[in-house]
Amino acid sequence: MKQLIEVVNFESLSIKIQSLQTDGIIFLIDEFVWELYKDHLSLQALFGKTRKKIILKMLPRGEKAKCFDVYERVCEEILKEGIHRNFHVIACGGGAISDISGFIASSLLRGLSWSVIPTTLLSMVDASIGGKTGINSKFGKNLIGSFHMPDHVWLNPLFLETLPKIEGLNGYGEVLKYSFLDRTIKESLLNSKSKIGEMILLCANYKSSLVEEDFKEKGPRKYLNLGHTFGHAFEKMHSISHGEAVYWGMRLLFHIFEREDLLKECDDMVNELSLPFGKPPWISNVHKSSSFVNDIMSFVKRDKKAISEKEIELVFINEDRDPYLVALDFKTIESKLEVFFKEIHVGLRE
Repeated sequence: MKQLIEVVNFESLSIKIQSLQTDGIIFLIDEFVWELYKDHLSLQALFGKTRKKIILKMLPRGEKAKCFDVYERVCEEILKEGIHRNFHVIACGGGAISDISGFIASSLLRGLSWSVIPTTLLSMVDASIGGKTGINSKFGKNLIGSFHMPDHVWLNPLFLETLPKIEGLNGYGEVLKYSFLDRTIKESLLNSKSKIGEMILLCANYKSSLVEEDFKEKGPRKYLNLGHTFGHAFEKMHSISHGEAVYWGMRLLFHIFEREDLLKECDDMVNELSLPFGKPPWISNVHKSSSFVNDIMSFVKRDKKAISEKEIELVFINEDRDPYLVALDFKTIESKLEVFFKEIHVGLRE
């Protein structure tokens, strides 16, 4: 399965949307993005004089959108409008908006076609690509969802001009992940002459190529989970952004497997790009390392990448700088975490 990824501006975006072969459009947009860009994203600006039926729905900002209550409310409101299968869903917002919008599209009438207008760096390079959709559970992120590939991903770097700094950091956490998976992306990231649009397209196309090869995530697509197992735990435990959590998830993985070369590369990249990631999320918890490890492991054991009651599959980088998959039992991971945090605790006391 393949999605069409294109770089656009607001004018060309309107032309592409109006050319969709559909009777109606369900436009799901982040309420914050709407306030910032309603002149460019209004029904008149995007859809012109089209005779298509347009259903506009505002969604809460960020992860607040990815819950049962919002999913149920929006689905019922859309169904009340009397839709049929020749309606097309368009998601406009960050990764959380594309996640829930894609899940809504996959559910309504057992599946409507859909497209994405990502508005954050994170969603442009990662969340909008590949057809993973879903909502969160109280037991963890993205545990309820489906695979449903969008027809189009329209990348407009102009959205990044109003992106808060914290969202930029969020996106760069995922971009750094890509730099460990693909040398071309790393070179582009460190090349000061590279345009942001070029880097975004490289990341998006890299992910898209893995998705095309392995849509249901049975093999190489799993490489994209580098840093995510511990990252999802940090995201829940410390309420930090997804990309930042993935960065610290990668670092923790490199720490417990004693890969000083990869840790140095992390440091060099962060310093070169002047990314203010700050202190690791585990520093404030070192004095209670035992309970902290238990908290991390409770999320690890419920992670959707677990392959049995005793094991989980993690992504790692070999000595030749290629990603690979390794199955580890939970006891091994727990013991490595305990050793690492005890060593940090001793170091801080000294």
